[in-house]
Amino acid sequence: MATAITKEDVSALIGRPLSSMEIKYFDLYSDIAQEMLKNVLCYDFTTEKIPSDLKIVLASLFKSISDNNAIDSNISSKRVEDFSIQYKNDYNAFKDVFKKFSLIIARYSRCDVAIEHGKTIIVNNSNGLNLDDVYDSYCI
Repeated sequence: MATAITKEDVSALIGRPLSSMEIKYFDLYSDIAQEMLKNVLCYDFTTEKIPSDLKIVLASLFKSISDNNAIDSNISSKRVEDFSIQYKNDYNAFKDVFKKFSLIIARYSRCDVAIEHGKTIIVNNSNGLNLDDVYDSYCI
């Protein structure tokens, strides 16, 4: 699959240089991010010139994939004295990306349902789509 976003784009949009692991698996991570976004938008946007705002969503999905592979991705806090680690409960980085960029997703979506942050909207007598469940319902 041809990548819709370059290493330079991702680095610029996530605000840091890519790690050695991100560089090594760039094609895999970007393919996964593209497939996730295609599923949410209900069309293959990679056949066209990618708008800048969709590149931001792709870069954020790329970063979420990388973050999920990090050793401490589920740790919410640490304490040194008396040694304590607290883990995040029910945290889903992908769900956060979809919520954060819900307006951009809604703008380019070709699905029969509209997406609005935190709400389900009924469109064309469809069942609607709750953005909180988008991760689970698309089996991403």
